[in-house]
Amino acid sequence: MALNPCYCGISMQMACKIIAFVQMLSCTFSLVTGILGLTGSGNVMELRGKEYDEKDDLLDPDVERIVWSIVIGVAGVGLILAILLFQAARKKKRHVLFIWFFLRCIVIVMLFVKFVHDCIHVRSGGVSSLIVSALNIFLDMYCAFVVWCYWQEVKTGEGGGTIDARLLSFVLDTLAFVSIFFVDVKSQLFFPGPCPTPTPLPNINITRYSGTWYLYQTYASTVQLFFSCQLGEYYPPRADGTWDGVTRMTERMTGNIISVPGTVKFFSTDGSAVFTSDNHLFSGNLPNIGINSPAGVTLTINYIVLATDYSSYAVEWTCYDFGISNFQFLWIFSRGATISQSNLQNIRKALNSQRINSAWLRDQDLSGCHFL
Repeated sequence: MALNPCYCGISMQMACKIIAFVQMLSCTFSLVTGILGLTGSGNVMELRGKEYDEKDDLLDPDVERIVWSIVIGVAGVGLILAILLFQAARKKKRHVLFIWFFLRCIVIVMLFVKFVHDCIHVRSGGVSSLIVSALNIFLDMYCAFVVWCYWQEVKTGEGGGTIDARLLSFVLDTLAFVSIFFVDVKSQLFFPGPCPTPTPLPNINITRYSGTWYLYQTYASTVQLFFSCQLGEYYPPRADGTWDGVTRMTERMTGNIISVPGTVKFFSTDGSAVFTSDNHLFSGNLPNIGINSPAGVTLTINYIVLATDYSSYAVEWTCYDFGISNFQFLWIFSRGATISQSNLQNIRKALNSQRINSAWLRDQDLSGCHFL
């Protein structure tokens, strides 16, 4: 018998319809608000009757237009998902229900990222945004759980069974890939202005740098809630100057290890530690469900090594420049379970001297790592 999380006596089918209807109303309201805001932002300078001042409490009009455009896009996608859910609940289409659940899980991951961002900025007056983010996450998780339970009910009614462990594991695996390369594992922060220009480590010795590196500290990350023991492995270089690497992490719920292989090469021409990495997502068989995708998906990431002693710690960093702000990623790796306090102090001094913010570094969960 399927679990019913609806304690008010209504069926899960009706609960899904109510969820869809409420989301349609909410997304429609957000869509109309976004359109009106985008239209009005074009005249904001005239309404102020003055030039934009950086000390002004109001947003720069260009930034405001970007914000409203994002609101419109998110609301539009949410409206489509809500309509999809309503039709799936009405006609008991279990495959569509699962698609909605899967996409909603991705949205929840993105909300977690916003929640972390709000936590970081809470000291500058973001308490209300923090509370709203927490409520949104809680409500979205509950709604997703209701839809999941209804999906199980429909599946059982069609001659299925209880929760498919392979399907659940596939969802977690895919969310892990999304987290790794889009929002979380390469833990990131927004900073004002263009990217800094730190000096990479000169004449890096790739042979000595190869081996296993455990993620010891990084910027605030929500991926710790779902995964532990994040690590990177570099293999000895080949004759052509390239070398293979792999990113691994362990799912808390299932204990499965997610692995994403990649090929690394020098991006610099002088031997300094500026690398480009081609990461191969979904190449070969997708985990747990046997779907073949020989072409796969390749994501290219450029990064630099700022410091390493080869035997105990390494510091990797990258940044994406958006003009008015930048998006930075910072990773402190260790060879074992700990890094000495003297080395940590040296790392922070090196980062601060190169204008890389070390204040938001957080320890990572190394439980489940084989060296412990």
